[in-house]
Amino acid sequence: MKRLFALTLALAMMFSLFAGCSKEEPTATTAAPAGDNKTDTTTAAPVESGNKRTDIVIGVTSDVVSPDPHNQNDTSSGKVLHMMFDTLLYMNGDGEYEPCLAESWENTSDTEYVFHLRKGVKFHNGVEMTAKDVKFTIERCMESAKTAQATDSVDHVEIIDDYTVKIVTKYPFAPFYSTVAASTKLAILPSEYVAECDAKSDTAFQEAPIGTGPMKFDSWAPNNYFKVVRNDDYWNGAPVATSITVRVIPEATSLTIALETGEVDIVESVQAVDIQRVKDNADLKWIEQVQGSVTYLGMNYAKEPYNNTNLRKAIAYGIDREAIIDVILEGNGSILNSVFPPMMPAYDDSIEGYNYDIEKAKHYLAEAGYPDGGLTLEIATSGDERNRIAQLIQSDLSKIGIEITIELLEWGAYLEYVGGTSHEMFILGWSNAYEPDGNMFDTFHKDRPSTTNRSNFRNDEISAKIEEARQELDWTKREALYKELQAMIMAEPVWVPLFAKTAVIGMNKGLEGVEFEPITQFTYVNAYVNE
Repeated sequence: MKRLFALTLALAMMFSLFAGCSKEEPTATTAAPAGDNKTDTTTAAPVESGNKRTDIVIGVTSDVVSPDPHNQNDTSSGKVLHMMFDTLLYMNGDGEYEPCLAESWENTSDTEYVFHLRKGVKFHNGVEMTAKDVKFTIERCMESAKTAQATDSVDHVEIIDDYTVKIVTKYPFAPFYSTVAASTKLAILPSEYVAECDAKSDTAFQEAPIGTGPMKFDSWAPNNYFKVVRNDDYWNGAPVATSITVRVIPEATSLTIALETGEVDIVESVQAVDIQRVKDNADLKWIEQVQGSVTYLGMNYAKEPYNNTNLRKAIAYGIDREAIIDVILEGNGSILNSVFPPMMPAYDDSIEGYNYDIEKAKHYLAEAGYPDGGLTLEIATSGDERNRIAQLIQSDLSKIGIEITIELLEWGAYLEYVGGTSHEMFILGWSNAYEPDGNMFDTFHKDRPSTTNRSNFRNDEISAKIEEARQELDWTKREALYKELQAMIMAEPVWVPLFAKTAVIGMNKGLEGVEFEPITQFTYVNAYVNE
């Protein structure tokens, strides 16, 4: 299975100019054996003076929600969390786990995992990391409404000694290693410092976050920029970048202009109408990369009339997804008929999905009790590109008698709105391409909160099958379960998957040292610009 995944990932990265990392949990046949001690890797030494600029600026359209790992569940926050914090393990490009804050580990049973911590690792305040920090982090994660799903399988954590910790799960949990390695929610925190901050206020830690990562927090001006600076005392060697600023420019065309004028060094996904401009600019370079995410239209089951299966099918058949790809993405994407992206292990390309068919849409609308249409529904969204997608859907559904209003919100307010129960339809993306459970449990299990199960979907049969799949250690059986689940969810449909995007990443022609990862976050800590 690991070889199959590595091949799939390699295909996804064919257009990449730089190496990246992948993240996937080992199954029963690929898990690290007991006592498996990995070897260290070394980060490149810092680039000194000369004509190399090491203050990097990343241009984005959405701001960080929170730099507190347990107060966020979004990719914008993940971008900075990956720079400031470390996890126990990380995964290399071959899908194998390597040491990070744990230098070795063993599976002592199907439910027990022992981690031997690296000695001498210091948090940014100079305090050494120990087992109590690991235990504190996991228990704090379990108590947070936004992140508890990451530790749902954990029964308890035991401190063996200052540098040894045991994590005990409630049941055999197939995605355990991917959760430990890939989730910023389990980035290890300084227990005493965080406890002091939490005693002051719910936001004290995010106002001055501290981790063990290669970059340290410098400043944050919400909806403007987030800046980190180099940690010269990083346990794995100081990184190259002296500072990394994530600059927020909500309007996509203005973001492209900032790239052209040199105000930012990189834009991770250039909007489609600007792609040719970027490609034709001699001062820029670019790569194309399939993204490990699903862009979808979600519907809120907790609010009528979205609990009507025929209405949901009418909406699904009434959306011209090819037109969305052609007009909004200018062809840089592919239609999805699954809630999994194509590079995901267990992705099922045999599902037929909902092709654009006005007559079928009208048929199901009549079956739903609206033979003459007459419905007025809402789509909530955020950002220029998704607003334009909503406008196309608005036009499509008007042809079957459904009037759409569009609620355009700022990113943080949008996430809060669609994380409740009062919204109707919404356009969002779910980024994950390495662990099937991540596209099932968080988003479709009946017990998950609205912050991840934003459709408020509650189905006993599907939830039971999700639980069966995440506890099945035999990959062949587990893969079959996920294929069943994809078909069951699409039959509802809970989501209307719109597309998998092929992003064009535009950058300063002198930018080097970035690791472009198609699955989660890009790595900028060793980046510099040749000037």
